[in-house]
Amino acid sequence: MLVHTGKIKSMQNGGKNGGKGMGIHNLTDRTIKSAKTKCVLRDGGGLELRVHNERSKSWVYRKTINGKRKEYGLGSYTNVPLATAREKAAEYGALIDQGIDPKAHQHLSRQEAKLRDTTFSEAAEQYLQEHSLEWSNEKHRQQWRSTIDAYAKPIIGDIPIAQLTTEDILRALKPIWTKKTETATRVRERIERIIGASMAMGVPLMANPASWKGNLEHRLPKPTKVKTQKQHPAMPHGLLPQFWNELKTKNSDGSRALQLLILTACRTSEVIQAKREEIDLKEMIWTIPIERMKPGREHVIPLTAEMISIIKEQVNRYKSDYLFPGSRYGKTLSGGTFLKLMKDMGYTNDDDTRGHYVPHGFRATFSSWAFEDGRHNYEIIEMCLSHNVGNAVHRAYQRSMLVDRRRALLNDWCDFVTGKNHE
Repeated sequence: MLVHTGKIKSMQNGGKNGGKGMGIHNLTDRTIKSAKTKCVLRDGGGLELRVHNERSKSWVYRKTINGKRKEYGLGSYTNVPLATAREKAAEYGALIDQGIDPKAHQHLSRQEAKLRDTTFSEAAEQYLQEHSLEWSNEKHRQQWRSTIDAYAKPIIGDIPIAQLTTEDILRALKPIWTKKTETATRVRERIERIIGASMAMGVPLMANPASWKGNLEHRLPKPTKVKTQKQHPAMPHGLLPQFWNELKTKNSDGSRALQLLILTACRTSEVIQAKREEIDLKEMIWTIPIERMKPGREHVIPLTAEMISIIKEQVNRYKSDYLFPGSRYGKTLSGGTFLKLMKDMGYTNDDDTRGHYVPHGFRATFSSWAFEDGRHNYEIIEMCLSHNVGNAVHRAYQRSMLVDRRRALLNDWCDFVTGKNHE
């Protein structure tokens, strides 16, 4: 049972003491402040103030929806003055008349405001967390984070996604577009994906300011026009047998690992991270799993007798899971082992008469020899290099049916490298 003072009671009933009678805007701040005991003060139009005591007074908006009376709290009189309460009541009434629940609308409005205020740095962090499983290895995840941290966040990190413009993206890309073109193109693609994910969540942007087609392509030179293709210095295949003989005299894990790299035409990481479990000596097959392959698919290597000899020596030397364990337990040889070995042998110095070559260049050496040799066709050579040839169905056929032909090519290559076909 509500208790009223005489003056306030007449306000509730819309009497003359309320100042305006029936209708709306019946209350005044003076009337509200004078209310000190439990009662209800009705302003009209569904807005009322519930007085609990002198210090506790709260606004409520009442509305009949589908024959049912519903109430919505609008806050305390201390925080919501009379004029504001009337505005909120009118807003709630208009939403209800449109069939919109005011509380749901309020929640959505808060969510939209949060999205509008989300900065690029916050969006980037969320994207990295949600998409980390897409990346095949830790190195790729680190590259994603490091490029965004180095080139995007310092320029656009504090800007809300909803406010980003093409000019903002250009400020991040222009300093590196011609100097580090490959890195810059990756940064642009990653920024575009982060913004795209935010737009999919509801960030209000009409178009992605980092998109290339129809946007940045008109503001930046094409990467293919400014990119200087840096080829890995490759040893001429005519020099390789001499290098091989010198390499064989180095009785070290690094030497044997580099020998395996040359014979298999693999990449450095694929060799130094090789594991026992990947090797099937009975079938004479080495299967490198998808997560260790740059192209993102499994690579099967038919093993030759020379390769197996190197592998067996490593297996007999160590109990490690890795064929080429490093000095620290559970680690492999350093990625720089091959380059240091070649440098010590005098093959990576520009001023040396032997020339300047790098380990990755042996893949090109293999390719140039194979094409010049002429005994093996294009797709067999490309498959040995783990390059894509044909569509997915065709590649599946290649893996299952062309192992013997690839083994024949690698045997011929092995004979050339080791000098057996010169005997």
